[in-house]
Amino acid sequence: MLRIVVLFLSALLVWGCQSSSVDRQSENQRYTHDVTSLITHGYNYIELDDSRVKFLFHAPSGATATIFAGSSADNLQAMHTEKLSYTFQGIEAGGFEPGRDYVYKISVVSRGKIHESPLYPLRKQAFSKVKNSRWAKQAVFYHIFVRSFRDSDGDGIGDFNGITEKLDYLQQLGVNALWLLPMFDSPSYHGFDVQDYYAVEPDYGTMQDFENLLVQAEKRGIKIIVDLVVNHSSSEVAWFKDALRGEDSPYRHYYTWLDQYGNIDESGPWGQMLWSPVKDDKDRITEAYLSTFVGEMPDLNLRSPEVRQEIKKVAKFWLDKGVDGFRLDASRHIDDMDMTVTHRWWKEFNQFVKSVDSDAFLVGEAWYGNNEEIAPFFADMDSSFNFPMNKALIKAAQGDSIELQQMMQKLPSLYGDVNRDYIDSIFITNHDLDRVSYHLKPNRERTRLAASLLLTMPGTPFIYYGDELGQRGHYDHVRLPFEWYAANAGTGMTTWRKSSFNRADDGISVEEQQDDPNSLLNHYRKLIEVRKAHPALFRGKYKIRSCSLDLLCYSVKKKGTNLFVIHNLTDKPQQYQFSKEGLTTKDLLTEQQFESTILLAPLQSRILVPE
Repeated sequence: MLRIVVLFLSALLVWGCQSSSVDRQSENQRYTHDVTSLITHGYNYIELDDSRVKFLFHAPSGATATIFAGSSADNLQAMHTEKLSYTFQGIEAGGFEPGRDYVYKISVVSRGKIHESPLYPLRKQAFSKVKNSRWAKQAVFYHIFVRSFRDSDGDGIGDFNGITEKLDYLQQLGVNALWLLPMFDSPSYHGFDVQDYYAVEPDYGTMQDFENLLVQAEKRGIKIIVDLVVNHSSSEVAWFKDALRGEDSPYRHYYTWLDQYGNIDESGPWGQMLWSPVKDDKDRITEAYLSTFVGEMPDLNLRSPEVRQEIKKVAKFWLDKGVDGFRLDASRHIDDMDMTVTHRWWKEFNQFVKSVDSDAFLVGEAWYGNNEEIAPFFADMDSSFNFPMNKALIKAAQGDSIELQQMMQKLPSLYGDVNRDYIDSIFITNHDLDRVSYHLKPNRERTRLAASLLLTMPGTPFIYYGDELGQRGHYDHVRLPFEWYAANAGTGMTTWRKSSFNRADDGISVEEQQDDPNSLLNHYRKLIEVRKAHPALFRGKYKIRSCSLDLLCYSVKKKGTNLFVIHNLTDKPQQYQFSKEGLTTKDLLTEQQFESTILLAPLQSRILVPE
């Protein structure tokens, strides 16, 4: 997602230059808003547990606010009174019963005057613990950008039928799950701005084509999760277009509009403007809406119970179609002002999804630079992507495994203290990051080492399409056509995007690697085969073992399975000596046998099992 933001920043910069002659203060003075009450955003709340609710209205700092609630307007009772320390504080109130319908209103006393909101409905739900997906604990995912993977109809654009045509290839690779990047109807090439949550992207085919893909994948034992973008929508979605009509729109509260307490010049975590202006025909700013990423992607207001219900409806629609779960885009950004909303929403969503499909898998994009900030999300959903490990794996493939070792040692307790059944989603690159071969250029053996590291780590691994071939790419060239043929052209290859990173006869294609036993493609196949045959590699007990700094060594144990993994991080031959004399082991990757002394070629990995 952040890659898209970078691509839009230049456009925002141009907008800023065009408006540089306009004094920002005078623009703020021209901003108009019909203020009928000191209380705004009254129909925003999030449920905290079975009895408590956090009401997320805006009111003046220093005012005293009271929540009144009851079964009807005739029997309202004061649930909680509190003096507001700041405008956006909101207040928590308890005493609600699960399964009951309520109405509530907010009363605010400010400067001696009482201001009251309208009555709003509230249906209190019950919360319960849900179990994590079972199948995802031993899944090997393949991450596909549909537009680039396989073209079935000759229009140059990848499609659902193209993936269906190549399910046998994916099955031979060994993966048993697919993650499809956004495939809902969208005005952009990337799809992260959805304009119809109940329709597929027309470029990719029909709903029938997608349903057939699900059926054919299921026949091969392959699960499919799809990207679900609910932090924001497209500005072209019907909800937003209708919301622009004003307060009379039933979709107005689907989005967050700047009120008298906000600041149109507020900036976000990477310096971007948070509020996108709406202008009249005289170029005057009449209102503004929250858009964490870019103006074309207005933030959905997950503080609204009606928006939450809409997103649940969307999820059920696709689960009923047969998808096996969702990758949740920008999961950390649902409410940057109040992380309680973010975490409670994902708990609520997870519970709903599991009520539809108890084995569905949810994995979030909680993009943080450290595991400590990712950890709380394991209380909300099955899994989150391990972004710090992405960097540590690449660094280890470059020869320095210290960060990776530290991570392997701390994560079981860090994540396990939040959820003993956590699923760590691990990867070395994705659609927002430079290709791993770009980081490790021009050394193809180090690219093999990166694959060996990823597929011998604990967790659920995700392989980005083309990484099994060593495809290259940097910056906005990481979603290029998948390379099927040596000529970089042929039936089924997508042509929607050209790049110097895709070249003919460079050894990076299925055709060139398919029958080469020493190719990167067949290395991936063998690693996946070994991993699936030894489930300890997914969820076993890992322990770092003492060895030379030139090596990375660890044992893996689970229910009678004992493995010993050694990676040579150097360009020179190395050896490892077991302390136990006469110990015979077999390398699962090469079938070679060793007695006590293990020999490793430069940058070679071995997965050893006692004979």
